Amino acid sequence: MEKVVATLLIIGLFASACGGTTDPYADQVATLSVVLSDRPSTKHAATGIDPWSLFIHHKVFGQNYFHGKLTGTYRIAISKNGRAWVELGVPTMVDMELQTEEETKVFQLHSPTGVPSGTYAFLRVVSTSGTVMLESGAEIAGETLPAPVSLVLGGGELEFEMSLATPFFVAPGSDMALAIDLNAEGWVSSENLEIGEVPATDIEAAISLTPYDRVPTSVMPRIDRQV
Repeated sequence: MEKVVATLLIIGLFASACGGTTDPYADQVATLSVVLSDRPSTKHAATGIDPWSLFIHHKVFGQNYFHGKLTGTYRIAISKNGRAWVELGVPTMVDMELQTEEETKVFQLHSPTGVPSGTYAFLRVVSTSGTVMLESGAEIAGETLPAPVSLVLGGGELEFEMSLATPFFVAPGSDMALAIDLNAEGWVSSENLEIGEVPATDIEAAISLTPYDRVPTSVMPRIDRQV
């Protein structure tokens, strides 16, 4: 019996040394949804203000003033290690106003979805036929647009994966939301207006992601727009 126990102990130590560790949260789940917005970075949440009323901006960009719309089909995935990905919903059609502080303009991209608990450190964004239409009168780098202008995201097919500067933890049994701010003021630029499209790298560098432990009641699922 002692020989059997010793053999099992050796096997266990060998498996551990070879990286045989497991995710302690693999069998525990939580609920996660995704909301999409584009808030102007000149607006900041004051102390004590509900973060759903004014998203807290992590980045501040140059003073470009514009309004417009984002359209296309989008989906989001998250990953703990950058290899295994969790899709947070089906591709969803988006028709959303840019550069607005109105809470009603927050777009629920993915309805609540069950995901494994744990710490997530990577984000994937995929879009098809993504387009931004800027209204006339927009001020970009000191120039005023005399007519509406369209920008194609990533040449029409956009996909990028990014590591998060601050990974977020999804606790077992929690009901959370990821608020993704596109920060369009960071990639609607005179350079991109000249070429008529926005490189994926520009969007990746600009977007902000903030996890919340609740879903605002004012945001309703857009199941009718899922495709």
